[in-house]
Amino acid sequence: MVSEKLRQKLDLLPRKPGVYIMKDDAGNVIYVGKATSLRSRVRSYFQEGEKSPKTQALANRVADIDYIITDSEVEALILECTLIKEHTPFYNIRLKDDKAYPYVRVTVQEDYPRVQVVRRITKDNARYFGPYTDVGALKQSLNFLGKVFPTRTCSGALVEKERPCLNYHIERCTAPCCGKISKEEYRDVVEQVCLFLQGNSDQIIKKLTKEMEKAAAKMEFERAAALRDQIGALEKTAERQKISSGTLEDLDLIAYAMEDDLICVQVFHVREGRVMGRDHFMMETQSSVSGPEILEAFIQQHYTRASFIPPKIALSEEVEDKELLIQWLSQIRGKKVVLHTPKRGRLKKLIELVSRNAHMKLQERLLAQRRAQQVQQEGLEELASLVGLSSGPRRIEGYDISNLGEDDAVGAMVVAIEGIPDSSQYRRFKVKSVQGQDDYGMLREVVGRRIMAYDREELADSFGDKPDLILVDGGLGQLGAVRKVLQEKGWQDVAVLSLAEREEEIYLLNHPQPVVLSEDSPAKRILQRLRDEAHRFALSYHHKLRAERVRESALDAIEGVGPKRKRILIDHFGSLGAIKKATLEELASVPGIPLSVARNIYLGIGQGDL
Repeated sequence: MVSEKLRQKLDLLPRKPGVYIMKDDAGNVIYVGKATSLRSRVRSYFQEGEKSPKTQALANRVADIDYIITDSEVEALILECTLIKEHTPFYNIRLKDDKAYPYVRVTVQEDYPRVQVVRRITKDNARYFGPYTDVGALKQSLNFLGKVFPTRTCSGALVEKERPCLNYHIERCTAPCCGKISKEEYRDVVEQVCLFLQGNSDQIIKKLTKEMEKAAAKMEFERAAALRDQIGALEKTAERQKISSGTLEDLDLIAYAMEDDLICVQVFHVREGRVMGRDHFMMETQSSVSGPEILEAFIQQHYTRASFIPPKIALSEEVEDKELLIQWLSQIRGKKVVLHTPKRGRLKKLIELVSRNAHMKLQERLLAQRRAQQVQQEGLEELASLVGLSSGPRRIEGYDISNLGEDDAVGAMVVAIEGIPDSSQYRRFKVKSVQGQDDYGMLREVVGRRIMAYDREELADSFGDKPDLILVDGGLGQLGAVRKVLQEKGWQDVAVLSLAEREEEIYLLNHPQPVVLSEDSPAKRILQRLRDEAHRFALSYHHKLRAERVRESALDAIEGVGPKRKRILIDHFGSLGAIKKATLEELASVPGIPLSVARNIYLGIGQGDL
């Protein structure tokens, strides 16, 4: 049933290309789509007639629709990609873990370029290669490049030196900083690196062979021998790539496998007719989708961030918006791109091989997930046995205090549901009632305030359900402090334990000796992960508050103390209170604080007279 508000919006939709954004009744973006005619496309979701399960489920959840008109279908496609990445809508097919995929960056904008691994592409005129999904294979490739085509690894602009560093002596750098190689020769090495990363090893071998022959003719036998070794290493690497496409063209071959809501897309990279590499990408969806939908979503999301688009892309199935995708890909590449679905011949067999690899990778991922779930369940059952619960704890809360000085003491609560941390339920506390270095008192305050929030109707939802188990970072003292507040507030039925960081010992109520679990204990892993999360979360909040206070503190009024010296003082003493109590000698002993500035601080906020 379409609401009156939604019906009015449907009536006002324009017959123009653009992107539509569907939202649920909570205002969450649940689907983003593109359309040649917004009016026709969006209204089709709500018309009578038979619909796919996905379309029907989506239409039932839509409470509001926004749209953005564009000048063309290609602009709509580009905008759709951007909005899907920004909102990760529930009903769209989405690439998983895309932020984790690394790139190789070659800083060709520098006089003496470097080869680096980075996590994102920026507009800095460098050359980028990737993304790479197999980090192990990437490390092997870079290690090979460092041996065959050594480039500098020092950071920043090149600094001239009298003597080369160790990398030169172990033949991992050509020492441009000491003039051991000319700028032209160095850039030639970098060009070989780029050709290798593009998969054009045959081109490099031909070029190096000519150079070797020239060097031998000039009786430069040492250089000829070095070039011979480079050629041999490259030929050995190229020999490993035995799969041939039967042509000399550059192309990507793409196929997929799907089970339940998880999709694996496999890509083979063919360069000069040889399969030079392969990557697999995991995608997820919350609804039934077709093969063409999967391939179209992958092409859109992958090639917006790929460093190289080949002139030809072979697909396991035809896609619906083929011509639009060709137009968009060609626009990005700057040259014509062909989308091809082979029906016979060598490419057809290769696509089938890509598909088999996709199925294999998908089964590997599903097997790993099932094993992880099994281990997780074993850990929860072990925890239940440890603290006397009848079943594994569904909700575990972990607490930690960050108190490096007298100021900005904070507490943190982190939450795990079924053993998995849920960052949406983390909460932070400024300690209000406890002064000085009293960790036990601070723990009592923080846990007490969490219980009070649960008891208050207006705060109960934001703090979640009552926990089955509470984890405290520390030993018997911290455990006793939390037990006391639980008893006072009527939460004595909640299980509690503490985990001491130094020896990784577990302390339990009414248990005189600590429990030491084995290193491979699933329960211990759950506790360690949550304890470390609580520590990280509390410390980050403490640093945030301290940074804010440093920006606006009594030190601002002191002559000679700027942002840099404020930071030095706070880092050294830990708090403004400690700085106030410091003697003149202690202030002057801080590196970076001259005696005259120390005197100004002592007179301005100190407690004594000279």
